[in-house]
Amino acid sequence: MSNAFKFSIVMPIYNVDKYLEEAIQSVINQTVNFKENIQLILVNDDSPDNSEEICLRYKQSYPENIVYVHQQNGGVSAARNKGMEYVKGEFTQFLDPDDYISNDTLELAQKAFEQWDVDVISIPIHFFEGRKGQHALNKKFFKSRVIDVTSEYNQLLMHCASTYIRSHVLKDFKFDINSKIGEDSKFINTIIMRKGRYGVLKEAKYYYRVRDDGSSAMQTAAAKKEWFNHSLENFSLDMIDYFLKAEREIPIYIQNILLYDLKWKLLIKNKDQTTLDDGEFTDFKDNVVRVLKHISDQTILDFESMSDYHKHYALSLKHNTPLNKVFKYKNMDNDIILTYKGNDVKTLSSEKVIIEYIKEDPDSKDVLIEGYIGGLFNKEDIEVSASVNGKIFKASDVNRAFDKWESLGTCIKDYKGFKIRIIKSAISRNSNKIFFHAGIGQESVCVKAKFKNSSGLTNNLINAYKYSKSYLYYYDGSAVNIEKNVKSMHIRMEFKYLKSLFLGKGLRKRAQSAAKKAALSRIAFNVHKKIVKKPIWLFVDRTDKANDNAEHLFKYALQQSDDVKKYFIIKKDSADYDRIKKYGKVITYGSYMHKLLQLRSSMVISSHADKWVTNPFHKGTDIYYRDLLKFKFIFLQHGVIMADLSHWLNRNSKDITRLITSSEYERDAILKGNYNYESDNVLLSGLPRYDGLKRESKKQILIMPTWRQSLVSKKDPITGKRAYSETFKKSNYFQQLNALINDEKFINDAVSHGYKIIFFPHPDIQQQIADFTIHENVSVLEYDTDYQKLFNESDLLITDYSSVAFDFAYEKKPVLYYQFERYHFNPGYFDFNEMGFGDVINNHEDLIQSIRDYIKNGCQMSEKYKNRVEKFFKYNDSSNCKRVYDEISSLEKMK
Repeated sequence: MSNAFKFSIVMPIYNVDKYLEEAIQSVINQTVNFKENIQLILVNDDSPDNSEEICLRYKQSYPENIVYVHQQNGGVSAARNKGMEYVKGEFTQFLDPDDYISNDTLELAQKAFEQWDVDVISIPIHFFEGRKGQHALNKKFFKSRVIDVTSEYNQLLMHCASTYIRSHVLKDFKFDINSKIGEDSKFINTIIMRKGRYGVLKEAKYYYRVRDDGSSAMQTAAAKKEWFNHSLENFSLDMIDYFLKAEREIPIYIQNILLYDLKWKLLIKNKDQTTLDDGEFTDFKDNVVRVLKHISDQTILDFESMSDYHKHYALSLKHNTPLNKVFKYKNMDNDIILTYKGNDVKTLSSEKVIIEYIKEDPDSKDVLIEGYIGGLFNKEDIEVSASVNGKIFKASDVNRAFDKWESLGTCIKDYKGFKIRIIKSAISRNSNKIFFHAGIGQESVCVKAKFKNSSGLTNNLINAYKYSKSYLYYYDGSAVNIEKNVKSMHIRMEFKYLKSLFLGKGLRKRAQSAAKKAALSRIAFNVHKKIVKKPIWLFVDRTDKANDNAEHLFKYALQQSDDVKKYFIIKKDSADYDRIKKYGKVITYGSYMHKLLQLRSSMVISSHADKWVTNPFHKGTDIYYRDLLKFKFIFLQHGVIMADLSHWLNRNSKDITRLITSSEYERDAILKGNYNYESDNVLLSGLPRYDGLKRESKKQILIMPTWRQSLVSKKDPITGKRAYSETFKKSNYFQQLNALINDEKFINDAVSHGYKIIFFPHPDIQQQIADFTIHENVSVLEYDTDYQKLFNESDLLITDYSSVAFDFAYEKKPVLYYQFERYHFNPGYFDFNEMGFGDVINNHEDLIQSIRDYIKNGCQMSEKYKNRVEKFFKYNDSSNCKRVYDEISSLEKMK
């Protein structure tokens, strides 16, 4: 029986009017000639948008080629099954209507089907819009070929839309309408196992839209309850049942398919990352175990797409065995080997120590080394040491409670942190080698080192080195070499390094250009160092906005006579650039001069601790300069720390020289927590911007909540902005705030008493302002608003969890915490009910009543909360800038 068309393209359509035409046009524009060879089946799954209008327009233009079907909403599987009923092509694709294919895809697929005896051909997935690059499973497309899944069982196919299927086999298969997640993987892989092979076509491309607004299926799956138990029951366990009945065993290829899906499940750290209740989360873990029972231990150990730690945990779950009992040790050939059921898994000598810091003690001239060791070996069993010229230096343990791997509520790996002090007398020779060792019991083996950015060294560049006042350091692949820092040797090492960079030694071709630029920049650095002898301080708030702690301190510092060159760093297109330039020197963020000054600076002083502050170099190029970044980092903070931020703000991650705090509670929480800072690192001074806080009442009620990361799209790494999210307005967060700024009782009461109402959305939800219904008596402020002016002129603050409450309360003005939902952060020392500066309110009606009560009493803070303010803040004397400046000046003199 001949087919009317070569290809039938089935599109299930729902809420895609913004993208639909691009998908349709990619089919019409195929090189095989649309009218002669392609049938396009558009199945409207009762879409509420304008998709039907688009479908009917194209149907009218191509009546012989396009089939249009409108069905009652039944989901994507039902729509695909409906489309199958109309297939007249020899080959079928189920193309998602927000994606598209390259112009010659169908021509290439047709030729491949003519050559290969396969039912399925797959093409590589390329991401576009909200994400660039390729799908992780694209590695199999290194050439066009047929994959036999019995021998290449690790070459997985999880995506149906990027495949082409011989239409005659479809009569035996349907999409599972009961499966809401994983249905396409189940469908395509049961077809593949019919022959045990499928084709891969390297030259064609499937373009998968990762939506800017975060609403594509791949982006939203884990936010749905169905992704958890429903997925495991209707995809994984259903697949297991199917193959046990059909083949009496689970093929290794299918085991790998199941494990690939489980991989994402095991990345869930704990219940708080899910939408599940306690019972549902227990069921989720039980279902994970049920699936693991059908995956062989060897398949788990061999699986390439999962971390060793998650494989370890998978074996532990499967066999209900404690993590520290899964593997055993054996000594062999001067090594310690980790084994599983008699088979070797890992050798201790293959592990690496990760070096974060190599520093010189300025007083004793000892060398201080700090880092950690990971791997599958139990951290409690391992001892780390270093040897220099025959002398052994044992490491002492360093707390790394902030640094651990967690899966399904279980800590599956925590690292052994260590520090080693190598005394000056042990490195008295002109040339010394430091070897690192890891041992268990009486056995010890030599291990190699890997260097983090903060160490100043690298494993990846020939002739790279770093220096301190007394020593020169470089790594030769097995040991850290230390030599005396004499001028002639330092010049010789720099020259060798520059030569390697210019010649691109050991670098890929595309990295050679960056290396040459880095060599020129290093020369510029050395010339600048000879010419400019004065200390350099850089002040940074946000890249596009100032008026935070850094600018306040910058203004104060400019008034001091100290022989220090001071610069403020900000983007040239910022509204604050020209304003600051009127009173101080401003350097454009990311410019060549900024990068040069970053290398030359003795202090980087910022209200933010993100990488863009301490490392303005393009990703991948910072490796050429890591040895030159010797500044002290002064973290002024963007607000008072109240949650546990040790996972982000710890010393091993940020290496902050001085962390500025405002309260003894805050300082104690940092020193007693898992931040790993010494008392000298944490300064109790008050935030510099507090010096500018003063009462200038304009009878304003300010609504200023924090944001929710889960509700917005990802930030563009180039523009620093977030795209609009279609799903934001469906959230409880939006609905509660929208109800508040439109409550007639509240608004009428405020207006009748002469109060203005100001709504200031967090900078990270500014792109969603259009979603809000803005009452005529409510003003909405945008990103470039002067925060401090707003605080000074407002009389009542309504927030949820935002640290702006500390600024507001500092002036002893009332605060209301409207906490209508739980906000997921690690709880810290600050208890809103016991320490907060206002009432904590959970529902709309109580909030409105509290606001009206404050309006009646002229927005006066009660004595109860005034006492809390006085107890919390150490200082309220307008000398915060002075205290911080004096501390930085003392650090400068120490240098």
